[in-house]
Amino acid sequence: MEMLLEEKAVLCLDKIAECLTLPENKLSTFGYTNGLIGKVLFFTYYGAFTENNKYNDWAGKILSASIKKITEPYEGRSFYKELAEIGIFLEYAKTNNIIEIDTNAILLGIDKIMEEVLEKAMKTEDFDPYTGGLMAGMYFVARSNSKADVEPILEKITLWLNLIAHTDAQNNTYWVSKLFDKNNIYLGISHGLAIVITYLCKMYEMGIQPTLVKKMLLSSTEYLLSKKLDFVAKGYHFPDIVGDENGRTSLGLCYGDMGVAYALLRVGELLQNERLSSESIQIFKNCATRNDFPKAGIKDAGILYGASGVALIFDKIYEMTGITLFYDTATDWYKKITDFAVHENATAGFKGNFNQHFKHTNIAFMEGITGIGCTLIKYFDRENYCFDELIWML
Repeated sequence: MEMLLEEKAVLCLDKIAECLTLPENKLSTFGYTNGLIGKVLFFTYYGAFTENNKYNDWAGKILSASIKKITEPYEGRSFYKELAEIGIFLEYAKTNNIIEIDTNAILLGIDKIMEEVLEKAMKTEDFDPYTGGLMAGMYFVARSNSKADVEPILEKITLWLNLIAHTDAQNNTYWVSKLFDKNNIYLGISHGLAIVITYLCKMYEMGIQPTLVKKMLLSSTEYLLSKKLDFVAKGYHFPDIVGDENGRTSLGLCYGDMGVAYALLRVGELLQNERLSSESIQIFKNCATRNDFPKAGIKDAGILYGASGVALIFDKIYEMTGITLFYDTATDWYKKITDFAVHENATAGFKGNFNQHFKHTNIAFMEGITGIGCTLIKYFDRENYCFDELIWML
């Protein structure tokens, strides 16, 4: 049975590679969430997986096309987000020996633009990694691999995050999202406290304002725990938005318990705080019991909302804790990915549950077959394939 499952995954990978070359699956923008450069990662991985240098050559051509698109008329929805993604991806690819490239030669101009983006975000108190300050923050974290003078910028962001933080009656720290102009308090790793905490963990590791950052980390994780719900009663631990506890949240990367628990574990391990680590591990153990699609709320195979993201997070938690349950749970979710390849379409049978009004959804890295393919390749060789930096797992 195991061989049948692996053969199914290989056939699926081959189909994805074929589909990504189809004219109808051309991507018009240059970032990796929705654009072309994500294909560089897939074809580099696929070339190594199949031991066929042809795909590495394709990856090189796609990389050149992606970089060229930066100076062409923009056809997407978030130019500055894609600029940030170019930098994050190139630094990741250079550090992990995926490509040989002088990132400074390409990114020095983008550095200046990202500083301008940061200034605008600071004025509006927008920290969001898609639209605001942490978009620049994640970019400059990546740039620290090649650029020597980014620490003052990262310190500036850190001090700003402290300045715009709110406190509750217990003096616990939280941040208010400007997403959709609704001033909600998100908890997850895509728009909420978990992404701020993950970023601050990186600052602590880099030695940036460590005393202040430690205080912020402990205070904000207490706020997260104050919003924890009874798993037995609710079927999940954390609402996506504070005050909206109606309806079960999904597992996955974008929203829900897993991103929050990752942030708690990250702080617990970093600060050697056994209580936070234990809380997180128990949350993940409860997440592991949501092991079918209805319980998990999983309706597609993608990284952002679907089975690939669940598998990748459980794999990361196994790497951090060594707890076999999480390895086995990751394996189960890797195997579930191909169950979603049931559609008659040009994207290997896969179709996202959301955002079908965008052409890129079923194709690109975060929701489509580019990311699904990368995840399936990681399933076969977990130690040698890793793209944590591209999915907020700093």
